Amino acid sequence: MKKLVTLLLTLAMSVLVAAPAFASDSAHGQANQNGARHELMQSFRHDNRMQKKDKLESMQNLDATQLACVAVAVDVRETAVGAAFTAMNNSLTSALSTRKTSLAAAWVMSDGTARANAINAAWKAFKDARHTAEKTAHTAQKDAWTGFKSAVKACNVNGMPSESDMNDVL
Repeated sequence: MKKLVTLLLTLAMSVLVAAPAFASDSAHGQANQNGARHELMQSFRHDNRMQKKDKLESMQNLDATQLACVAVAVDVRETAVGAAFTAMNNSLTSALSTRKTSLAAAWVMSDGTARANAINAAWKAFKDARHTAEKTAHTAQKDAWTGFKSAVKACNVNGMPSESDMNDVL
């Protein structure tokens, strides 16, 4: 973490020092600034990838007990994430069915005001149910990853990559 902060401060300082030089060239000032930003972003991305790659390489020297421990932790995590999405899917399917029934009942009402109120209520109930289902699934997924990180620590494995690390490296 200290290396990352130091790197960011160094890069920020180099941009601040170099910025007046880029600004003084009026004909190509904007092009130079855009080029410098692009190079800076490329540098950040490269450094980030290298740190994540280092994490993956540090896991190559694990003993059989650690490997088995992490395998169990991964199984528990993935089962919990799968269950969260299954529950969300079931909740959304139920909400869609309820919306369908409510809208069908609303559209046969002869009173326009009552029909409009029923339609609005059906859509609001669906929106609320969808929001609740998504929030519950997100919380369950977050809890699964938190439990996984704790389990990996108990396995005496340091530098385990996070979910976002795996998405970026692989």
